[in-house]
Amino acid sequence: MPVQAKGGTDVLGAIQTIQDMTFCRTEKKYRDCIARAVSAQFLSDDTIALFETTFDGDEVSIVQERHYRLTESKDIGADDLKVYGHGEPD
Repeated sequence: MPVQAKGGTDVLGAIQTIQDMTFCRTEKKYRDCIARAVSAQFLSDDTIALFETTFDGDEVSIVQERHYRLTESKDIGADDLKVYGHGEPD
């Protein structure tokens, strides 16, 4: 799973995804693996955007995009954990 991450004024680039996916497809060690490229962009207000990207040989496209707020563990309650499947069932 190749990952690129950018923050501040840096922006995610298609070239990195192309290089990562090409490497995974051609490197003998990874040829039989299913590569899923992930890109992370740190945004303002403690938010991170995660993208799954792909390269079909012609163009890079976004398969999926999700945004997450970075939160200190002390601010995560039992109800939050249940939503994410990590809490004890009722």
